[in-house]
Amino acid sequence: MSYTLYNKIIARDYNSKLSYPVFRTDKTERKKFKEADSLAREAWRKDEHRLLELFKIDLRKDIEFRIDKPITDEQFNAIFRMVWENGHSSGYSEVLSGTEDLIAVIKTFVRR
Repeated sequence: MSYTLYNKIIARDYNSKLSYPVFRTDKTERKKFKEADSLAREAWRKDEHRLLELFKIDLRKDIEFRIDKPITDEQFNAIFRMVWENGHSSGYSEVLSGTEDLIAVIKTFVRR
């Protein structure tokens, strides 16, 4: 396992530091803060997307380091789709764990 990547996950390096706006139950407040809340939600989504892209870059580097071979975009995207679908609901650590389970297979099928 890549302890560097795992430590970044534990340190919440891939989690947005922006706070997600709370749902306002009062209709007057909801109307009053509608635009501000919408902008805050959009900023949070963009930050989460940026952090996901950073995670993907780090995960790819980790895979390539452990198999000692470069992988193509197509290969990485196939690997990522699979581990993301199987683990993202439990967090980035499960995505990394899913990658760990595939390293031997990846080594076999990725050619120099």
